[in-house]
Amino acid sequence: MHLWLSLDGQNLLKEGCDQLQFHPDLVKHDKAAEACLKYAGWNDKAKAEFRERQRLSRE
Repeated sequence: MHLWLSLDGQNLLKEGCDQLQFHPDLVKHDKAAEACLKYAGWNDKAKAEFRERQRLSRE
């Protein structure tokens, strides 16, 4: 069975950010992190947790 998803750019970015939000490279890469925080549609809790992982990765 094949499932075809019709994703526009916004939904594709959201899907990628959701899949990679715990990946250390995303946490460390400022431009990608900014894009996810701005466009992925994460709720405030998810954004706060992501920012905390960013902070910890820089210590």
